[in-house]
Parts: sequence; C-alpha cells; structure tokens
Amino acid sequence: RKRSDALRALLTQRGHDSTIVASARTDARTWLSPHLQDVDVVAVVGGDGTVRSVAAAVAHAGIPLVHVPSGNENLFARALGMGSDIADTVRIIETGEHKLIDIGLVEEEAMLLMTSIGWDADIVANVATSRRDQVSNWDYVRAAMLRLQNWQPPLLTVTVDDELIYSK
Repeated sequence: RKRSDALRALLTQRGHDSTIVASARTDARTWLSPHLQDVDVVAVVGGDGTVRSVAAAVAHAGIPLVHVPSGNENLFARALGMGSDIADTVRIIETGEHKLIDIGLVEEEAMLLMTSIGWDADIVANVATSRRDQVSNWDYVRAAMLRLQNWQPPLLTVTVDDELIYSK
C-alpha cells in the first residue's frame, strides 16, 4: 500500500486526480471496470499477476496501462522498460510514453508477454491459489517439488483458425 500512497501523493502534488482501487481475486470486470470511465491511464501497483488480472478489462476500455512494479519478478515492467521509481512512473503518465503491445485472450483470461501450459502452468496456478501474501521464489520451488512427485503431461491439441496444428 505504501507504493500506491506514494504514487497518489506525487500525482496529487503534480495536479492530477487519482483514485486507488484495491484489486480482488475475482474478475476485474466486476471490480475495476466501473471505475474506468473518464480515466486517462491506469497505473497498476503490484506484480505480474496483478497486471495480468486487470489487463483484459483495461484493454477492453482502451486505456493505457502503466506498471508500478512491486511484485516478485516484475517481468512485464522489465520487458517494457518500466522502472520502480515512482517519479519515472509519473513522467510516463504525463508524457504519454505508451507502448502498444499485443494481448492474448483465452476465455477472457489475458496473456501478456508469454503463456505456459503443462508443468509450468500447474506450478503457477498452485502458487496463485495457495498464496497468502507476497510471493517469493521459494513459493515456486516448493510448488515445483510438490508437482514433481506425481505430474503427468497433459493431452494437448492446438488449433489456429480452425486448422489443427498439433495433437498429442
């Protein structure tokens, strides 16, 4: 919450209106979308999971998204050159230095930068559903060790534009 408060304080100091909307583990369209009318930019304070959870709702509204990294890996922010300095975030917001990226959707779940299936996806899902607070690398190691005991590769079919690409 400290980073959200610091961002809001600096935005206020620079003459911008801002609203903090706490994230939830439910579909962002239910808790975020109502706040997106008349919004110029959404600054997401959190990690990659938080960014992914709001990406579809923000993209659907046609609003730029800025990541204020405060998670474990912050791959999204690193890949797009968004640093952890709050003043840099405000500069990005004020100058409109936005990069257009592709977003993938599977059943309204957003994919940013990458997606995974199988073992990796099982580990990420396990960490996401069992987390209590901030995620650490040890949470992933623990989940990987548990999954190694009885993991079986899934059956997989890949279809693109109604054309079968792969099936096993």
